[in-house]
Amino acid sequence: MHLTMGKLASHEESISVIIVGHAITAAFTLPFLAIYPPAWGLKPVGILLLPGVVPQGAAYICYSLAIRSSNPATCSVIAAVEPLLNPVWVFLMVGELPGPAAPVGAAVVLASITGWSAFDVFAAKKPAEKP
Repeated sequence: MHLTMGKLASHEESISVIIVGHAITAAFTLPFLAIYPPAWGLKPVGILLLPGVVPQGAAYICYSLAIRSSNPATCSVIAAVEPLLNPVWVFLMVGELPGPAAPVGAAVVLASITGWSAFDVFAAKKPAEKP
């Protein structure tokens, strides 16, 4: 996503990439509704929609505008930090402590994204080899 969005011609195309990405994610996760049916009601749906639509929608709009003038490596690291902060926000808002696997998972995600981004930057700076 980080690599393709910066190369698109318009903001509308960037938003289209985001929508298609979310549609693909929904298609892969919908079967889990049959396995783990949710408790439908006004409160659960509201809890799901309000934080998911308003802040995340605004964040994706800002991201699609900012990626045009930023390095894809920088954007990928920033995007990786956002979900890693979710346990922090849950702790601050609800008081729920993350489990012992949360820091391990965060470290794996950060190391993977940072390593991939660094490799991408260094590979781009490497001079072409002579035949």
